[in-house]
Amino acid sequence: MVEALTFGNVEAKTMVYLEPLVLADVVRVLPDPLPASPFVRVLLTGTRRLNLSLLEHRLTLECWGGSDAEAEALARLTYGHMGAWRTDSVWVPDGEDAFIGGPYADVDPDTKRPRYTMTANVRQAVDHL
Repeated sequence: MVEALTFGNVEAKTMVYLEPLVLADVVRVLPDPLPASPFVRVLLTGTRRLNLSLLEHRLTLECWGGSDAEAEALARLTYGHMGAWRTDSVWVPDGEDAFIGGPYADVDPDTKRPRYTMTANVRQAVDHL
């Protein structure tokens, strides 16, 4: 019989990890109305299984600010902390495998608010059911 395996909520784990480090709210769903203060949005944008016990998630992180400088500073902080994330079960790999792209300026087309976007590869060990 094949062993039943699953994985934890990587968006939630990322939010819990980042929020105390970036000193801003970290959310999954955009608040309505958008807050004036800086915040980070975490979106799971893909997952692939690397082997029987390891998944790689693509997490897109949007760093919003009231000004371009504020959004860019939050993006640099977020990028640094994501690249340093290491636990026994969740981590961002070293080197060129860490990020797909970013951070880059990506003004929101609807609100015209400044934001910077990046996509990180987050590896996660599977859990047993």
